[in-house]
Amino acid sequence: MVRHINWIQTNSTNIDQIGYREDEQKLFIKFKSRKKEEYYLYKSVDVIKFSEFMLADSKGKFLRAEIMPKYDYEKVEEE
Repeated sequence: MVRHINWIQTNSTNIDQIGYREDEQKLFIKFKSRKKEEYYLYKSVDVIKFSEFMLADSKGKFLRAEIMPKYDYEKVEEE
């Protein structure tokens, strides 16, 4: 699932990369982790919210305040 995503590198301390599928309204987050790569899928994230996320000064703060508490998510594995 995560191999076919166009990933965007970030300068966040906790978020390594961000991916988005507009046609499916799916937001993918690859977190930085010492143990292994961790990916999460956030569902029903519209393009406006994704754009706000990408423009946020702090991706981590935006994710915690505007995405994590408001959208269903699941951990996904690398294919």
